[in-house]
Amino acid sequence: ASARHVLERIWLLAISSSVLMSAFVIGRYRAKQHDTKLLEESLSPRLAKVGEWRWGGGAGAQRLTGFYRGERTLVYFRDPDMDAIESLPLIADSSGDVVLMRAPGPLAFEGPNDEVVHPLLVYADLLMEGHDRAREAAAEVHRRFLEVRS
Repeated sequence: ASARHVLERIWLLAISSSVLMSAFVIGRYRAKQHDTKLLEESLSPRLAKVGEWRWGGGAGAQRLTGFYRGERTLVYFRDPDMDAIESLPLIADSSGDVVLMRAPGPLAFEGPNDEVVHPLLVYADLLMEGHDRAREAAAEVHRRFLEVRS
């Protein structure tokens, strides 16, 4: 195995730890809007008031590959304004499908565009969803953005 592959595996094991991941969770919410496209359209202009942000998980994967969206919406923030979160049209819900997260470091925002976190984080998010469709999407993100080509 290449050094890159080993490092990627170590990072995935660490980030998928529920203890470590919970340290990045700002909160889980539900939205009145259940249609994910309409939810994103209504949230996008408001998220900038909270801080610099990017899509993760299925929303990120869809933007990277066009392959999968899923029901869960992950948003990562760099230095979020916690008071501004209260102005978002979201209702706190421990089982909600909208998850607001702190970016796990400065490289998280080094994605291929200014809408999506780094593909490795999108990949990890999808693997943690734990179902076949998300794993297929993770494999596609890996194939397109994380495989080392010679």
